[in-house]
Amino acid sequence: QLSLPVFMDSFMFVIITVCLAVLGTSFISGVFGMAGGIILMGVLSILLPVRDAFVIHGAAQLLSNISRAWMTRQHIIWSIVAWFLIGWALALLGFYLISYFPEKAVVLIALGLMPWIGFALPDSFQPNIRSPVMAALCGFLVTTFQMFAGASGPLLDYFYLTSNMTRHEIVSTKAFTQGVGHFAKLIYYGIIVSTLVETELTFPFWWFLLLLPLVLLGTSTGKVLLDRMSDQHFMNIARWLTRSVGVLLAMNGIYLLFA
Repeated sequence: QLSLPVFMDSFMFVIITVCLAVLGTSFISGVFGMAGGIILMGVLSILLPVRDAFVIHGAAQLLSNISRAWMTRQHIIWSIVAWFLIGWALALLGFYLISYFPEKAVVLIALGLMPWIGFALPDSFQPNIRSPVMAALCGFLVTTFQMFAGASGPLLDYFYLTSNMTRHEIVSTKAFTQGVGHFAKLIYYGIIVSTLVETELTFPFWWFLLLLPLVLLGTSTGKVLLDRMSDQHFMNIARWLTRSVGVLLAMNGIYLLFA
């Protein structure tokens, strides 16, 4: 039995809400290559126990990102991917060693603060993800935040939006790198955590079968809009969207912390 507030204590309500969230956020990610993941993680964290939210989010976002990467594979910059994977592997190993499992309020606050992380960094810090060192650092930091808060899109966005790349290169390369980040989250919360805590996943396996067509539909329709946008509109809307969502999630997390 899922532990939900009284007005949400309906298995069918949760299924419908999660499906709509997956469809909508896959569309948003298909357009901007960002924001969809953090919105979906926020919805899932409110509706579900933390571990369930992490696993469902990981599965949905893995499908969304890999399908988006495949649709735009001719634009992927593989040198960035190679160095990103080095940092990714180090972060996964580190989380395995510390065996951390976050509370729901912490997850939501961390999600809400991430879109604003750029304001905490000095103007002189302009990470160019084309640099091998920066790509590896990005892999380590982004994967660490994904394991800690469930999503790390805004942090990953910062590395890409300050680099001299076209919108198609950003969406395709970011999709692949973010996809492998979600794969690490699935490994940790779906397999490793089961050996660390005595909690079982509460959703049935067939939920995953619902995700695939929804992810593909949202991603493919989002790409149509992406092709019609200018690079300038893409950047402006992406920044506004991620920061607005961040404020809402942080407020929700603070409410849970003191409720």
